[in-house]
Amino acid sequence: MPEPDSTNQTRREQQKAETRALILAAAKALFVEKNYENTTIRAIARQAGVAVGTVFVHFPDKSALLAAALYEDIEQVLAEAFAAIPQTGLKAQLLYLAQSLYNYYAQNPSLSRTLVKESMFMSGEWGVILTEQIQRFIVEVAQLCRTAQAKGDLLVNLDSELAARIFFSHYWLALFVGLQSETVSPQAQTDMLEQLLTPLLNTDVFDTNSQN
Repeated sequence: MPEPDSTNQTRREQQKAETRALILAAAKALFVEKNYENTTIRAIARQAGVAVGTVFVHFPDKSALLAAALYEDIEQVLAEAFAAIPQTGLKAQLLYLAQSLYNYYAQNPSLSRTLVKESMFMSGEWGVILTEQIQRFIVEVAQLCRTAQAKGDLLVNLDSELAARIFFSHYWLALFVGLQSETVSPQAQTDMLEQLLTPLLNTDVFDTNSQN
């Protein structure tokens, strides 16, 4: 039977997590409704039904709320994408991952532009957290590249992490260009990414069975 102190601590931790989730959900809703610039911490607290000070207990500032919203959404998108990734060659896998992310950003282009702009130069704890998220993504893509090498789909002498970073740089460029457009099209972004990768594919940097 759990000790009373242990039970109370577990309950407090659960309540804290629930309050954090309420605050984050309120922030995301207001960022979409009023946009990031016009949303205040006071409005977020009111929407969440908590005191302003409670918001600051969980998040030091508004940019941290934005970063947390981006981080959690991207974690979910990537988890679902990797779980359903096709097994038809490296090129198809990379484009599938990219389009899953492009679909997410296209849901609310205005907020996505803010997310991308703010996250690019974010400092402090959340800057580190977002950078680590990108690094984990690159590591997972590098693993796909190593698997492709084992199947003969990728040059053996090409560093898998370099291949992953090349992919990510092109993914990011297509995301950035797409968000600059008045109408954001995930398919157009994916097509652009495929075009960017084509010279690499043609020179055997990425050599997939799907092209044979």
